[in-house]
Amino acid sequence: MGVRIPPEVMAEAEGLLLEYCGDRVSPEVRDQIRLEVEKNVDSLTIVERRPPWQPDDPDPSWSKLLVARFRYDPLHANWALEWPDSDLDWHPYTGIVPSPDIMDLLEEVDTDPTGIFYG
Repeated sequence: MGVRIPPEVMAEAEGLLLEYCGDRVSPEVRDQIRLEVEKNVDSLTIVERRPPWQPDDPDPSWSKLLVARFRYDPLHANWALEWPDSDLDWHPYTGIVPSPDIMDLLEEVDTDPTGIFYG
């Protein structure tokens, strides 16, 4: 387990990511897809959720696809961006350097120049 994100840093970053997730998916399709933010002590993760593929699926849980993880480094007071592989292992994203402003990294995820986050 990593080092805890200071509460004020966590609150600001989580708010920005939640706003992004709400803006990225239009209300008309939220019954088909939604983006959510999962919190951990040292990171925030954007996940894509979709309803069960089969309407009569006995498991009513929405599927979860990992999109991007933002890991906080308290020593340098900055965020690093990570991407998940098909085995759900996380890797450093090398297209942008860590930044104290999570919005720098979020813009990289949103534009997704490599297709690694949204395919």
